[in-house]
Amino acid sequence: MAMTPESDLGSASIRSVGPKGVSHQKLFILSLSAASFRGGFSGTLSQNTVFHQQPGTIANPPSWFICLVRLAMASSLPAAKQQLRSLMKQKLSKITQDSITTQSRCIFETLKEFQPYKDARRVSIYLAMPAAEVQTDAIVRHALSVGKQVFVPYLHKSPFQTPDTPARVMDMVHLKDVQDYESLKLDKWGIPSVDPTTVDARIRILGGSDFQNSEPAILDFMVVPGVAFDFDQSGSIRRLGHGKGFYDFFINRYMAKLETKGMAHENPLHLYGLALTEQMVPATSELQIPTDTHDRRLNGLILGNGEIKAGVHEASVSRYPRQDL
Repeated sequence: MAMTPESDLGSASIRSVGPKGVSHQKLFILSLSAASFRGGFSGTLSQNTVFHQQPGTIANPPSWFICLVRLAMASSLPAAKQQLRSLMKQKLSKITQDSITTQSRCIFETLKEFQPYKDARRVSIYLAMPAAEVQTDAIVRHALSVGKQVFVPYLHKSPFQTPDTPARVMDMVHLKDVQDYESLKLDKWGIPSVDPTTVDARIRILGGSDFQNSEPAILDFMVVPGVAFDFDQSGSIRRLGHGKGFYDFFINRYMAKLETKGMAHENPLHLYGLALTEQMVPATSELQIPTDTHDRRLNGLILGNGEIKAGVHEASVSRYPRQDL
């Protein structure tokens, strides 16, 4: 069976060499059209699924057809995400640094008075690129100054041998104090980065290759970056990252570790995105954020105008099979 992508975003056509009567028939899958991005490809298909009667579509599809649709969805999803990233990055490149500074300050003033953050003892904070996203320097300094344990990203070679896991993965490592934070060197993207030679002396949330058997370090509150954010029809907050999967993979590994220890429900993680107002995809847009089962929804979003948007509660469970983690 061969699949040929159509030129318009998110659509796919399938040329089948399957059962007699449909050989070489071109089947247009409406569920993969750009308009269906609003559902985020999160629906399920079964043999009872009925497709709208358009030229080239069928009702009550057989199992072979469902497999074709799933293959088309899997191949179209990365392309759909990448196109939306490209569009958003063009938009973000036009935001002035003054606007980013102002919005980042407004988010900081809101966050430091936000009760879940105030109550948190252990917080994870991303370290920002110098442009095109919310800056977090003030947040890191404030969290350290009020005595919170602060954890920041550290990227390293994956300890896993399975083919579907990324070559590099992320852990969160402890910052000792402001002096430790100020000692971090900038990487090639201008992001403050932890020196790998210091990692063994730091507390790590996941730890090394034996992370499943080590005692977990608990997080109470986590702020994450993104290229774009939106709400699905159920009220869940979707996040579009930069495409490496670092945050979703980390969060799912972290949740899996707590589940293994029987600690997930007693230690809920408050997961919040920080977004410039320009990063919010309007509900009226045809280009909604596509997601798959591994993508984490957020508990809330803090916007550059100081508004806090709450999402449908995201359960503190892993979205990956445990054998993959």
